[in-house]
Amino acid sequence: MPLEAKMSETATEKAQAMGRTMVMLRYLVVLSFLPLALFTSEAKPYLALLIPFCALVLLFNATVSRLLPSLSHRILLVSWLLALSDGVFVTIAVALSGGLKSPFFLLYLLNIIEAAMCLNLQASVGLVLVDAVLYLAASLLPWNSFDLASDLVYFSINVLGFLFVSAFTGLLSASEQRHREMAVLDPLTGLYNRAYLLARLNEAILQARRMGLEVSLLMADLDHFKRVNDSYGHAKGDEVLQAIAACIKRNLKMFDVACRYGGEEMVVVLPHLPKAQALRVAERLRAAVATEPMASMAQTISIGVATYPEDGGTPEELLRSADIAMYQAKRQGRNRVCGHEPGQQDLRKQ
Repeated sequence: MPLEAKMSETATEKAQAMGRTMVMLRYLVVLSFLPLALFTSEAKPYLALLIPFCALVLLFNATVSRLLPSLSHRILLVSWLLALSDGVFVTIAVALSGGLKSPFFLLYLLNIIEAAMCLNLQASVGLVLVDAVLYLAASLLPWNSFDLASDLVYFSINVLGFLFVSAFTGLLSASEQRHREMAVLDPLTGLYNRAYLLARLNEAILQARRMGLEVSLLMADLDHFKRVNDSYGHAKGDEVLQAIAACIKRNLKMFDVACRYGGEEMVVVLPHLPKAQALRVAERLRAAVATEPMASMAQTISIGVATYPEDGGTPEELLRSADIAMYQAKRQGRNRVCGHEPGQQDLRKQ
């Protein structure tokens, strides 16, 4: 089962926010370790080894921070591996400072919290079990005393505490996720809302401007949707909207952003995609809607395509160009895709 982020932003934002959280908590683990090491008699003989090791971890953190944008497509796996490496780091500290009752075992909690905040339930529980095995292994090393009769109870209590912290943090994170989704999602279709669209499109354009890339925009409108409402009622119309929104989401990639613009209009932001590829994506969406039954009835969409920077340099200009292209598709017979062209006549005023 793939690891899933527990946040409500787009895939890029999810990945980068998750990575930043993981890196921040890794810093906290290392910086918490150093003062504990200085005041723990069992660890003092190993400071010459542990302090350079901490420095390497901090350097690794800084490197990961710089690479986060390029690691976005694999950040879930990377985040789990980061959490796992933190567990190994804490285990080394526990092994060198008394084993089971080492003060460093508390750092496992930070490791568990970071996983519960960023990963799904299966991944975070899996990490708790891995940490428990590492904790037990460190306690069973020859130089650490471990009494099976008494220490096994102490170990079990600690592991139960780990599980409780993981579950409690996961519940808080899930609650936060629901509140964030309520702020950015359209309640009927489950697509992002118009306010989120404008913010996300502006960010995509700014990023494209800095990197010399393109951003494409699709504006889709349901054909003859008024007839659906008039003939079958608004409840059926809502079902059709939901079905088409679900179809669009199924046929997009994880970094594409689908939004409800208003009424029966939907907009898709395609970061870093030139117009030729955006037209192919739009045709795929049009064909998918036309061939699948939408709430037990046939329905089609018309799509206009516009691309930054050739069709507009701001979100408003890009939306206007996509809207003009979409009206051109309507004029040409509906159930088709049209790309915006320089100097294209604005048919909306006719």
